[in-house]
Amino acid sequence: MKTKLNMGCGTDIREGYVNLDFIKNEGVDVVHDLEKTPYPFNEDQFEEVIAFNILTLIKNLSEVMEELYRISKNGAVIKIIVPHYNQHLPHTDPTTKRFFSPETFDFFSVNSSNNLGNKSLFVKKFTKKAKFKIVKLKLNPGFWGKFVPFKGKLLRPLSYMLGEIVDTIYVEMKVIKP
Repeated sequence: MKTKLNMGCGTDIREGYVNLDFIKNEGVDVVHDLEKTPYPFNEDQFEEVIAFNILTLIKNLSEVMEELYRISKNGAVIKIIVPHYNQHLPHTDPTTKRFFSPETFDFFSVNSSNNLGNKSLFVKKFTKKAKFKIVKLKLNPGFWGKFVPFKGKLLRPLSYMLGEIVDTIYVEMKVIKP
């Protein structure tokens, strides 16, 4: 049984993954609308989930994060790429339902790195039981961003001051189960 999920794969079919999309294309293993839960997978099924440029098309992010938690094993890694909120393309795409900043995933993380107050209460407000830990956060530059270093303590402030040169946000989250 495959233990990796390629969520919202489109035409990016990956060997060794369960390729899931809402349209049946060549290579798609499971056809399912990600807005509808529960997903057609068992609890604790996946060790890795990739969600590249799909979460921007989802209305209820909290519900999706709950499902990712449910279908993932303890210690599983969720790898996500989303467009930065200042990137122009999502604003022109009529299928876009949400925008992301470097802080978006702090709402689901027990180790958020900004000043959110009591982190455990904050996480409980946005999820029923899902707990994740951010293990990597990276801003991927667009063309102009290649000339600006996005590292260290300046990562988040630069994201806001120079947001139009950031293309995407990459985040890896680890699933934490009791």
